[in-house]
This record gives sequence, structure tokens and C-alpha cells, in this order.
Amino acid sequence: MDGPPVITLADASVGYGTEVVLHGLTFAVNQGEIFIIAGGSGCGKSTLLKTFITLLQPLAGEITVDGTPLRSASDDAVGGLRRRIGVMYQSGALFGGLSLLENVRLPLEEFTSLSGDALDAVAYAKLALVGLAGDANKLPSTISGGMQKRVAVARALALDPPIVFLDEPTAGLDPSTSAAFDEMIVDLNKLLGTTFVVVTHELPSIFRIAHRMVILDHACAGVGGIGSPQALRDECRVEAVQAFLNRRPVRAAQ
Repeated sequence: MDGPPVITLADASVGYGTEVVLHGLTFAVNQGEIFIIAGGSGCGKSTLLKTFITLLQPLAGEITVDGTPLRSASDDAVGGLRRRIGVMYQSGALFGGLSLLENVRLPLEEFTSLSGDALDAVAYAKLALVGLAGDANKLPSTISGGMQKRVAVARALALDPPIVFLDEPTAGLDPSTSAAFDEMIVDLNKLLGTTFVVVTHELPSIFRIAHRMVILDHACAGVGGIGSPQALRDECRVEAVQAFLNRRPVRAAQ
């Protein structure tokens, strides 16, 4: 995708307190693309995601999300950014005592002045986008895990954010349900033009949905490769990248 950057990293370091997990991060996520963050266990995927969604601050360098520089942003600017991004957590994080419609309504109730009927109308529309308008009055406990994840995507889309972050969205799903979820993300990306940033290690999903991806390398605590999955598989000679995309162990250093 060749849209303008909506996320940029310039020699950025991320981590916890004085513990640097990743450093030297320099790349961009472009408007309207499905961008994957991947890599082996413990490579820093979750740390980077938490930084993007403002749960952590960059330790060095600069990360800008939708025009907001995260290291220097005021509390008001960070609050504004949080209203402009959507997040789907791995578990779905639905409220069990609320119906699917009520779960999707939550961000609308908090951040808009819509009336009750308008809130319902928008929430129904978002559930329709993920194929669940007919299930609006059900409780989360009465639907499948795959459906719960779809509701979480609907809620992430409630405020029409330009960027949506998905954390391990197909983890725990069977292959057929995973494939259907992937198709939904591709369709939403085409329909809405939303930028999706997806943390996943599931190779079938990566090759099915990604425009580009970054593979994080635990060995160098940074970027192993960035590009389309196909180009990285065929052209990148970094061991961590080849091991990940070809599903084989990392060879020990000689």
C-alpha cells in the first residue's frame, strides 16, 4: 500500500523502565494497509503493541501514531489519540453481563453525545459489519470464541478509528474459523480503508492478509526484516526471518 505513513518509528527503543526490549526501530506503517508484527516468542511484539496503544512510552527515539509523537505528547493529546484508535485484545475482553449490542455501545456512550436510539443504530451497524447483527441481544457466554472476537472487532470499529490494532486475533481458533476471520479483516480493510496493525505468529493468516510485515529478531533486539511476507521469505537472508517464515528452528551461531 502506498498511502502516507500513519505510524512512524525513528531509531526508537521500547521496553519497561530501564529494561530495553527492542532498540533501533525505524520503519513506518502506511495508511490503509494491513501490517503484521511477527517474530518468535519473547521478541517484543507485545511490548511494541503496548507502546503503540499508549500503555507504555517509548524509551528513546520517536514513535508517532496518527500524528501524535508519543514521547512528547501531553496527557490531553494522548487522550485524544486513544479515542482515534481501536484495539481488539486477544481474549476479546467483552463484558459478560452485557449483550453484544451493549458491548459495542460502550465506546459510543463514553465518547459521543448520541441519543439512545442513535447509539443502538450505530452499534447494530458495526455488528452487521462483522456478520453478527442478528445476535445483538445475546450474551458473550452464549456465542463461540470466534464470534466473541468478531464482536471485539465491532467494538474496536465503533468510533470509526483510522487505525485498529489486533492482538493475536486468531489465537485459539480452528483453521476454518481462522480463515473466515482473516477474510473478514481483508473485507473490512477494503470496505472501510481502515489501517489494521496485527500482532500474530500464525503463518496462514500472515500470508493471507498482510500487505507488509515486520519480523522482530530476539537475537539483535530489533528488526530482522520488513516487507511483504512473500518477499521476506524469498529474498531476506536473516536467519530469524527465514526460520520464522519457513517454520524451522533457528540455527545456533557457529
